[in-house]
Amino acid sequence: MSKFCPECGQSTKVGIPRLVDLFHDGLGAMFSYDAKLWRTVVVLVTKPGQLTVDYIDGKRARYLTPFQLFFWLEALTFLAHRLFFSKNPVEIDLKTKALLIIGGVVVAGLAVLNAPRKMKFVAHLIAGTHIWSFLMLLLLVEYTVVPGLTHVLQWGHILSSSFDVGSYLTLIAQVAMVVYLVLSIHRTYGKTYWTSILQAAVLFGLYEAVARVIDRIWI
Repeated sequence: MSKFCPECGQSTKVGIPRLVDLFHDGLGAMFSYDAKLWRTVVVLVTKPGQLTVDYIDGKRARYLTPFQLFFWLEALTFLAHRLFFSKNPVEIDLKTKALLIIGGVVVAGLAVLNAPRKMKFVAHLIAGTHIWSFLMLLLLVEYTVVPGLTHVLQWGHILSSSFDVGSYLTLIAQVAMVVYLVLSIHRTYGKTYWTSILQAAVLFGLYEAVARVIDRIWI
């Protein structure tokens, strides 16, 4: 008897799987070279705006959908935040809501700034979701790197205990976000670099303004 169904490819071994089988399947899906998650993240980082262009053009089979990618990265980001920064569920819930609200403002900003192109709003939503997915990835790196890096540098007496590594990494992340915005707008909307820089400046200004308002209201 064949180990796999000739029509659907499913294993002919049925029944409740063993615990080791569950771990094997889960790790295989996560770390496989062909896994959509990793392929999508690579394109997200190395080619800003390309995922949006491909999705709109119908080239979707190789990648996670925009919302799948965002929710994956959001879940990992706030898990890292809970493990390394704060175990307060109320604080985590407020941060999640704040990022979603600011993300909505950024999407609206993209739609307004690019209104002359007469693109459907869903196209701006896709572009904004990919941009916000990159932000989630930056936060994930910051949340996982800052505690360990700070400890190592202070343990090796390279930095004093009063040196705030987090502030510098946050500044680096903000610069990376602005650069990513410029490149993403340029590729997605076909804007010149100068126009893309202007739009990125406006969007980042909106981000900062809304973040400050939320910070005053909720914290």
